[in-house]
Amino acid sequence: MVFDFSGARLLDLLSDRRLNINILSVMNKYSDAFQNNKYSPRGQPHRSRSMNAFRYDAQQIKEQARLIRRNVITLNAGSPAGGHTGADLSETDILATLYFRILDISPERIEDPARDIYI
Repeated sequence: MVFDFSGARLLDLLSDRRLNINILSVMNKYSDAFQNNKYSPRGQPHRSRSMNAFRYDAQQIKEQARLIRRNVITLNAGSPAGGHTGADLSETDILATLYFRILDISPERIEDPARDIYI
């Protein structure tokens, strides 16, 4: 399954500051829906066998996102060009939630055609 969130309506809603949406609760809601086969991108049935070894809860994802932000700032501060800190930090919660909760990924099964791909 391929997740392409570049033009997704969900991100439009999440970027609307007037809505005051907690991104982790939204992503967990959709993750649970995918796992229960209620929804599926492009009408494909979701696999019942998860390839995500993490399956972190919201608090664990928040902690991982915090650690990722710290690493981004450290790496960009040491970069001669300074990096793109704003862009890097703006996607931290989304990517942490996808990687640690939603995407079906497994390093041991990299050739599996059912593995999710983030574009």
